[in-house]
Amino acid sequence: MWDSIDAQQAPAVISRYVIAEMKAEHMPGLALGVYRNGHPVCVQGIGKGNIDSGAPVKPATGVNSDSLAKQFVAVKLLLLFSLLQSAIPVNAQKSPDNELISEKLSQRDIALLHELFHLQGAIGHLVWEKWSPISTAPILYKTKNFDYLFNHPNPPKGFVKVDDVFWKGAIYVRPNTDSNAYRATFPVNGIETVVISAPETDDNPCLWELQACHELFHIFQYQNTIKVMSPFQGKYKDSNELSFPFNYKDDAILASCRVEAEYSFDLLKQMKLDSVNRMVAVKVYRDILKIDYRTFSDSGQVKYKQWMEWKEGVARYTEREVAMFAMDENKYRPAEDFTQYFKEKYSDDQVKSFYNNMLNPIRFVGEGVRGTVMFYYLGMGKAYLLDAINKNWKSSYFNKNLDELITNVD
Repeated sequence: MWDSIDAQQAPAVISRYVIAEMKAEHMPGLALGVYRNGHPVCVQGIGKGNIDSGAPVKPATGVNSDSLAKQFVAVKLLLLFSLLQSAIPVNAQKSPDNELISEKLSQRDIALLHELFHLQGAIGHLVWEKWSPISTAPILYKTKNFDYLFNHPNPPKGFVKVDDVFWKGAIYVRPNTDSNAYRATFPVNGIETVVISAPETDDNPCLWELQACHELFHIFQYQNTIKVMSPFQGKYKDSNELSFPFNYKDDAILASCRVEAEYSFDLLKQMKLDSVNRMVAVKVYRDILKIDYRTFSDSGQVKYKQWMEWKEGVARYTEREVAMFAMDENKYRPAEDFTQYFKEKYSDDQVKSFYNNMLNPIRFVGEGVRGTVMFYYLGMGKAYLLDAINKNWKSSYFNKNLDELITNVD
């Protein structure tokens, strides 16, 4: 029974109970000692050891009770066990891991999560008109010892419901047995969930917030009806975004991606195109894409590239756009509890440098930038190109891939 009692909670609960009983029984004082597994849980003197002199009871004060007190001690201990058990959440009593489920989320952790939803709620609609606040997005927040699940309608087995005075809504917790660092969005018990690790001590919390906002955008994507062709069908039906067998070692494919990226980067340096240059840019892009498609071994490879650009590339574009608004102190103010616990600002040089230079890797796609990450930069570049040639492209985003949005500009 003692194994299910929180060691930090027990002394206060015991003291309150004992003092109340002393008053009820008109007891002047006693020496209290409670032990668990041979270790002291609560050792203290309470009240007076000598009524005449008023000397206080100390833990070492001797009390001559002989065997007369044993029967009363036994009854009081049974009552004390009952009281302590009532102080433990019902769900925790049912969990075999309830001794482990004792860590409380720090107020710094809660401030981080408050700021994430505050950031998205204040800026999201400025980047995407229909990206309304999504403060109910499911989040699995991973600390070194525990996993905390927020806003999830169907927690997996092993999670225990706990309460926190600083968070409105249910929180579920379990021991963390996974040492990996996460910043991703994937199904947890069938529900698309942002899975993100707590920042390390030397991490910039503002960068953490903006990168987490990237993941919240994925929730927005899944909240909409997506008509973009999925690559995970046919012979690729058992693949996913990480396991898809894209031919990253094919020199011809890398070369075509490089040409596409370099052209995007050159156009982005202009950022604003007049009507004539806009149509020239679209025509050239059509020709580039025709050459691109011929280098792929099958249509599934093309669909995977287009899917990743559409999903991850636009999420990176969105992350950067949110950052641009957040860095302007005239347009955005962080949540109050975030500024209370963190001294860093979105307008700091580290944050500005990170996002101002984020477009540069586009020109190195296919060379220094390879693997899955090259789609992040290709897609981000295309999203900025669409800003320049078709300011209404976002209204069709969930219906067409980025290549279609670019080449169908009139």
